[in-house]
Amino acid sequence: PIDIIFNFIHKNFEEDGYQDALVNTDLKYRETKEEIIRNDLKMLFRRIVLRYKKDIRMLDVQMENAQKAYALSSASMLQAQRETFEEHLSEIEGMEKMLEENDPKMTTMIESYRRGFFKGIAAQAEKFINNI
Repeated sequence: PIDIIFNFIHKNFEEDGYQDALVNTDLKYRETKEEIIRNDLKMLFRRIVLRYKKDIRMLDVQMENAQKAYALSSASMLQAQRETFEEHLSEIEGMEKMLEENDPKMTTMIESYRRGFFKGIAAQAEKFINNI
């Protein structure tokens, strides 16, 4: 599931910003849309953290059952999977902090939206000038 977060962060919102600016050039609208994108990422963090926690609980049950059945190889594989999930949770926690600090690594989707929005405003201005 952590790949879903990476895909969202690296998604290019430039075309969305451009199209929005063609409809509404109000900067308050742009700020609101950027906040929506940020909140979508926060909700994605929350959803994936909950998923990992659920999966860890299920792994714990499976590990306990494997250990009781002396299936130590299976228990070891489950433990390795659990450790991977814990690493992912730690990474997500770091990403959340980076987002709160507006680290550029975590705001590329917002920057791409903003770039598109300003391109759309420029296109609108050019169209207006050419029609004078």
